[in-house]
Amino acid sequence: MSLLTAVSSWYLLGCILLGLLYALLLYYRSGNKFSQAWYVYPMAAFRGSVVALLVLLLFNPYLKSEQKVTEKPLVIVAFDNSQSLLHQTDSATIAASLSAFAANAINELSEQHELRLMSFGASLDDSLKHDFSAKSTNISGLLQQIEDRYSGSQLAAVVLLSDGIFNRGFEPGALVEKLGVPVYTVPLGDTTVRQDFAIKALRANQVVYVNSDFTILADLEASRLQGKKATIKLEAVGADGVKLLAKEEVTITKERFFTTLQFVTGAEKAGINRYRITAQIAGEALGAGVNNSKDIFIEVIDERTQILLVAHAPHPDISAIKQALEINPQHQVQVKLASQAVQITEKPDLVILHQLPSPALNATQWLQAVNKLQTPVWYILGSQTNLQQFNRAQNILEVRSKIGGINKVQADLNAAFRLFNVESAVQEKAGSMPPLDAPFGDFRLSPQATPLLFQRIGNLHTDMPLLSYAPNNNPRMAILAAEGLWRWQLAQAADRSTTDVGAELIRKTVQFLTVKQDKRPFQVRTNRKLYPEQEDVLFEAELYNQNFEAVNDPEIRLFITDENNQKFNFTLGRTQQQYFLNVGALPPGTYSYLAKTQLAGASFQANGSFVVTALDLEKTNTVANHALLASMAALSGGEMLALSNQAKLFDLLQANESLKPVVYYEMRIRELISLEGLMLLIGLLLSLEWFMRRYGGGY
Repeated sequence: MSLLTAVSSWYLLGCILLGLLYALLLYYRSGNKFSQAWYVYPMAAFRGSVVALLVLLLFNPYLKSEQKVTEKPLVIVAFDNSQSLLHQTDSATIAASLSAFAANAINELSEQHELRLMSFGASLDDSLKHDFSAKSTNISGLLQQIEDRYSGSQLAAVVLLSDGIFNRGFEPGALVEKLGVPVYTVPLGDTTVRQDFAIKALRANQVVYVNSDFTILADLEASRLQGKKATIKLEAVGADGVKLLAKEEVTITKERFFTTLQFVTGAEKAGINRYRITAQIAGEALGAGVNNSKDIFIEVIDERTQILLVAHAPHPDISAIKQALEINPQHQVQVKLASQAVQITEKPDLVILHQLPSPALNATQWLQAVNKLQTPVWYILGSQTNLQQFNRAQNILEVRSKIGGINKVQADLNAAFRLFNVESAVQEKAGSMPPLDAPFGDFRLSPQATPLLFQRIGNLHTDMPLLSYAPNNNPRMAILAAEGLWRWQLAQAADRSTTDVGAELIRKTVQFLTVKQDKRPFQVRTNRKLYPEQEDVLFEAELYNQNFEAVNDPEIRLFITDENNQKFNFTLGRTQQQYFLNVGALPPGTYSYLAKTQLAGASFQANGSFVVTALDLEKTNTVANHALLASMAALSGGEMLALSNQAKLFDLLQANESLKPVVYYEMRIRELISLEGLMLLIGLLLSLEWFMRRYGGGY
């Protein structure tokens, strides 16, 4: 231990001399004031020491010390706590054996090693559990978390007790090598392949539309059932019971058999529908009986966007627009020609007028019918557009042309456009797309409209609008002042680009025009309709006053009811102008909710439903994968040892030279003034001096 200062050590001698001088001046010839003359010497020593220390502290000295540190090697023991171990016939025995292993590890290793006992499933859990409650297993995630947490420490070995089954993450071999320490594995579970028929996975679109057909794909796997026939059923599960929808027979042709079965069924009812695939083989008890049935939830919605496209005449733009929109099954596009008789059987959500109004027969009647609909309109101008009638039909864009004709124009992006987000690929490529055909004339755009694209004629950049939107028009309106979108489609196909600029702009325009604004004063929603088990359920709410201004002063009560009619009550929290609530993860099942509030004497309610789907990954595979554990041990320089051979494992860990304590010296530098003991010493010296002066008669 040594003292460090920013000044010469001679200054320290000066501090001592200054303390002696102060004590001498204070107590010189003061012996006759005290009952005992010798009192002067200790009191002078006390005062002089205090003064010397205080003066010394003015130079801000540091105290340097070295401390011997012995760091034990870190051994992590990770216990598999996944549900796959429950499917073993001796799961209770395994739990007891794991508890005994943990106790033995503490007794054998804790003296010479720093021991961390933890469990894992989907992620690492610092607490030790043997209840086999984890609903998924991620061994690669476990190794990654160990590396992230302990890569800079004295990590020396990992002991992994598992059945080797993982259903999250990826093959852990690469991470084992990257970890750089031996991994000792202890295999659990049973590797015996029994007679079994498993539904490995179900696949389908999560969202389908009512009255449409959709496909469910079932991945099936059989073991040791060659020559048998399995009956696979598709059933609809609802409040009114179970309804058989389809049934197929599968002949198992191999000892290890795999196939994918396709079921096509219809979506008849809007909402969240539950479907179940089950497998049966007459006279056979299939495996553990936990993977022969699987459910899938599909949201059926009845919100198709009806689009009416009325064109002056057949044109390649029509096909380009139709193809771009019908990629999304939510869009239903009906094409009519202006020469046809006016007939609109159902009010569309959007009307696209291609080169209308025009001289075509019935064009005027179509325009009148569209105006009566009061629905959003997208005008696409071209060489056949009657510009005078177009100018009279709307007040967003006026095109004045005396001589007619067309201009070949390319697109210039408006950098100030903010009505919706435009993909970066569209921003980059829009200007290089082939020219479109725009009417020749003078373009005057209303201040109510916002252009996304301007016209560029050759190298001349203009402020004439090419594609514009009127968000505040009632109803909304868009105007593309040119024809020839089909050329963009061909250019994208030739370029083999992943982003179709024309199709993307078509879809964005339709989305902007058809978006439905919710004008309800009280709105409550979940962030999704289907939640996988263990995911938090989130609620958002909005409340508006009579001026449709967002407020969040009133309290909102939320009542959630599960399928057993059990109710849970909550109060939503407040954000800036909205409400928010995280109710956490809920058990699998179907839930309904009701929210209530009051504002200005009026009562409001909002309701809805959502489903939490069971996470049954641990039922898919019940055969332990000890080969994986052996590979992990071999790749890392460890060893795989049976649970009954744990004594040898402890011996290996204790004998491993890399698992020895590391001894080093740690230098510590502290400001002297930060030492609590120094302040106590100064206080003690002053107190002793005061006590002796008081006791000796100096006061």
